[in-house]
Amino acid sequence: MPFARALCAVALSTALAACDSSEPSAPAAAVGSLDPASDPRLAPLFAPSDRDGHYDVDTSDPIAILEETLLRGQLDPLRRARLELAQAGEPGLAVARRILDAHGDDPMLEGWVRNALDVVSLSKEPGAHELVVRTLESPREELRAIALRMLRRRGTPEAPEPGQGRAEDFDLVLVALDRAGATTIRECALVLHDLDPVRAEAQYVEWMQRGLLRELWPEFAPYLAAATAPATVEACRALQREAPPLVRPYLAVAAARAGDSESREFLRAERTSDAPERRTLAIAALTAGRMLDELEAVLATETNCELRAMALREFALAPDEPRTRGVLHQATADACDELRFVALDALVARRDERAYDRALATLDTANALDLTVTMRALRRSLSGDLAFAERVLDRLLARHEREAAQPAGERAQLLQSIGQVPLERAARFLLERARVETDRIQTFEPHRWLCLQAANTGAAGTAVFLAELAGERDPRRRLDLLEGLAAPAVEGSRAALLELVQGDTLASHEIVYAAERLVTLGPVARVAPVLKRVTLRVEEPAARRALQALLWRSYPSQKRG
Repeated sequence: MPFARALCAVALSTALAACDSSEPSAPAAAVGSLDPASDPRLAPLFAPSDRDGHYDVDTSDPIAILEETLLRGQLDPLRRARLELAQAGEPGLAVARRILDAHGDDPMLEGWVRNALDVVSLSKEPGAHELVVRTLESPREELRAIALRMLRRRGTPEAPEPGQGRAEDFDLVLVALDRAGATTIRECALVLHDLDPVRAEAQYVEWMQRGLLRELWPEFAPYLAAATAPATVEACRALQREAPPLVRPYLAVAAARAGDSESREFLRAERTSDAPERRTLAIAALTAGRMLDELEAVLATETNCELRAMALREFALAPDEPRTRGVLHQATADACDELRFVALDALVARRDERAYDRALATLDTANALDLTVTMRALRRSLSGDLAFAERVLDRLLARHEREAAQPAGERAQLLQSIGQVPLERAARFLLERARVETDRIQTFEPHRWLCLQAANTGAAGTAVFLAELAGERDPRRRLDLLEGLAAPAVEGSRAALLELVQGDTLASHEIVYAAERLVTLGPVARVAPVLKRVTLRVEEPAARRALQALLWRSYPSQKRG
């Protein structure tokens, strides 16, 4: 992102303006020494390693590094390699294809095969689907189970993500079902709905009519609650009376949605039953079928907060209409914490002014729990509405001014809330407090704790951290600032750290720490070549060994350069 890079460059030049570019600085002497063993953030990085000699890998070929990591890497580098190979497009997918071609039938190398399939699962390349289908036809059931999971949708109801499945895979899955064992039969049945919902619902009722796969009926019954195909709905109506107790409410919802009064009366009796398990099942069925009229009645009569929250979430997901907003507005004043959160979250996402006003008023006086609930509901919307974020921050800062005399521990939730506002002004305030607070907060030293809260402002805090780092000389506080700068997984943090490790303002132990953070932020193509060059110019022996060990651990490869 050119803008992010430009912003980072401006921040760096401002923060380091006091440095004379014609004379190299001596940061280690300026900031004082810090024994790595004395700080838990540094100690593991400086621990003895069985491989800390000269790092001679060719870092110009990131795919080779990622392939070696996929095969033999340690846990954290392995996780990053799977994701980066998937993001690398066809070259990354080619690595997975080579591994599957060479070792897909070798049970002794199942770890390699599973890692390759993880790359396939995450890949957006068209060729990934062919590899999934091929795996679905594997003679090994454990690999077929993985392929079935790859076909399924991911994400959440609010933000679903497509899997690798396509509608044309439906018949392939039915074939897989015919030879499925205990570990894959469930996956086969459920993935059908992700591939073709209407056809899957018809298949489910056919199985029920024939008395097949009875153990799976409670698993796929929730899908039938939302069925709309007339033949499927009629089958649900006919089947529901004789259906098992765990299945009948879902079939009744399908029939009730189509106008069957007997099914509706059954559901009303179930959702008001004295038996909690019957009420729970009925309300779950109503949510599966999104029967908003009955769910509104649940909100009015049910006493269990969890069940009421289950009902309200369907209004949060429903189209934005006056009736929906009315139900959500009423829930913002509910005694149940989860209902208030669901309602505020949904209304603020709609930029509802009444919800804005209610949230702002709550910030003035809320106890710690209510403050947590309110900020949790607001946070998703703050980055998309910076004008509202400014209003939220004004309220929080005004409240802090009123409560500034309280011990820091009693202000912890308020300070955390300030850190959740994605504004530079919020980060600046927290780092200013970091200089003056003296009491430990939630077992942390106050400076470090407040740096971590400021890190939650994300990209907005990058320039503030850089400016603070330029003026700080205490070695432990500088490490706190580096930790906060590196915490957000944003382009500004990555660019700033890359600039810092290549400059002359960091002490050797700080370079090691920043390098480890860069390895985590990635990607290999950008980070590995820089860290290899930086390592060559670090003169302090322990720091150089630590960097070399980090490189070998994070970027293994058979290719030398």
